[in-house]
Amino acid sequence: MVLAFHGVPTAPFAVVSHLDAHAPDAAARAIARSPYAAQLHAYPLFAKPASVSDGIGISAANKITRPGDLERVVGALRAAFPADDVLLERFLGGREFTVGVVGTGRAARAVGVRELVYLANSPLQPIDPRLAYADAEAVDPVYRDIDIYSREQKGRQTRNPQAVDHDMNEPVPRAVAAVALQAWAALGLRDGGRLDIRYDSMGPDAVPHVIEINPIPGMTPGWSDYPGLAAHNGITYDDLIALIISSAMERKPVSTVSNEAAAFCVRKVSNSYMMISRGPLNIFDVAEGTTTDDAQLARRGCR
Repeated sequence: MVLAFHGVPTAPFAVVSHLDAHAPDAAARAIARSPYAAQLHAYPLFAKPASVSDGIGISAANKITRPGDLERVVGALRAAFPADDVLLERFLGGREFTVGVVGTGRAARAVGVRELVYLANSPLQPIDPRLAYADAEAVDPVYRDIDIYSREQKGRQTRNPQAVDHDMNEPVPRAVAAVALQAWAALGLRDGGRLDIRYDSMGPDAVPHVIEINPIPGMTPGWSDYPGLAAHNGITYDDLIALIISSAMERKPVSTVSNEAAAFCVRKVSNSYMMISRGPLNIFDVAEGTTTDDAQLARRGCR
């Protein structure tokens, strides 16, 4: 509702409360109460837990293609996540992207745009033969027909969908990043995160919609989307960490940091220390700290 108030496109939705756990028609009643009720009578719909992360609870079974499956799918999610509400949305059938953001307020900017290319939408997209499961995906119709980034796909890092990093100066990635930044500002998010965007159709008039926001994104090097899409645009993992810390330090007045430490922060990297210093332009310069004394000085400066 907050995003809709700020004019950020989101899918029409209804919320099935976990308090309605014993109601056999809980999903239908939630749709009837929704301000988007008329739009939710058109299928397909998509159901997911409202408050989990990492794709938990997301699978192809969550896509509801006919009214007769509505209560069954929602009921299965309510049973699996009894303390959580279930979010019902119009299924958005267009292209899907994830956008990395660093910064806060007007200083926020996109650091990368990655598309999840589904073979069902792009059947000529080649499957990389060097990757695990590539042979199975090439012949298995279940994998070729996937159009949802499920928990299973994330855990196995298969190539349907395939991750394609885009030049952010191109029209579509630029439009996707604009919607992501609009949502980031509307919710008052800070420092660093990742937003998932999906178009409502594959047509020329398709509109990008926000489908998920990850204010604490995965940061595993070589695996997580956030550092990966930043790296495609020349931002190393250490530089990304420095940008996030720099944004957070904007909320800490310079006067509260000792002159002796010169606003130094430290992060242990393997057996050495990364010294991150705040300069006159509030930009972090990174240098290697080589002594324990340097590290202790830095720690004192960031209290």
